[in-house]
Amino acid sequence: MCYVNVEFKVENTIRKMLKVIYGLCNSHLELASKSIKGLVKAEAHDMDIVDSLALHDALLLCSRLEKFGFKAGTDYGVYQCGARYGLMIKRGCSLIVNPILKDLQSMRMVWRIASTILREWRYMFGKCGGDVYEALDLAYRVMVMRNRLSDKKCPSCGKVSGTIIKEAVHGRDYSIYTKKICCNRREKTILRPWRAQENFRAC
Repeated sequence: MCYVNVEFKVENTIRKMLKVIYGLCNSHLELASKSIKGLVKAEAHDMDIVDSLALHDALLLCSRLEKFGFKAGTDYGVYQCGARYGLMIKRGCSLIVNPILKDLQSMRMVWRIASTILREWRYMFGKCGGDVYEALDLAYRVMVMRNRLSDKKCPSCGKVSGTIIKEAVHGRDYSIYTKKICCNRREKTILRPWRAQENFRAC
């Protein structure tokens, strides 16, 4: 069925988008791939450690370092622990690595939300051209809205309170239900994809 393996479709699209966003070319990826396959060690001392990386995340980080002129064996090294990878990096590399780690953390959340959205859409409407990108766009807006609602002060008492959040896909819409613990104040927020409903159903 068309909704099988949507997680892979979403993940693969995210990887392609990150490659474009970070301006990585094949030469950067090839150098990074050699470093990872060879588990190149760094000779320098007093290095920072970035561990528990998936293979594709390690490849992205190493490629970005290569783009900025950092070299394996001198500025960074690669090691493996089970199925995961780690990097040993000079302090100067942290300025490149840390923002990417934050982006990867956000993208993991977007991936989970987008996979749920795409699975429901394809079950209800079938496979539609551009639906992966549309699901990612909606998922990103959901993540931003979820964080905003979580940090929002209670409209009833004005306190900064804990927030219980529940979510659901209803047709093409994504609904976020929030309840503030202090006053049990409940709110519902609906986010919609950019495509018009009639076009969406006609795919």
